[in-house]
Amino acid sequence: MAVFQYSFAIATVVAPLLFSVLFEVSSAAPWVVLAALALLTIPGMLALTSRLPQSALAGSGTA
Repeated sequence: MAVFQYSFAIATVVAPLLFSVLFEVSSAAPWVVLAALALLTIPGMLALTSRLPQSALAGSGTA
């Protein structure tokens, strides 16, 4: 339980610091970093697709 709470506490501290630094570099830097992170999730989602049960996939015919 503590690890779960620490993950949110760390994110609450790190995110504003990171984006403050990125805004100091350039006003576009935070958007570039967010776009890169979004693109990095694609391989992870593709890898997880093969491990999901058929009923969890979109278009499987069951609601």
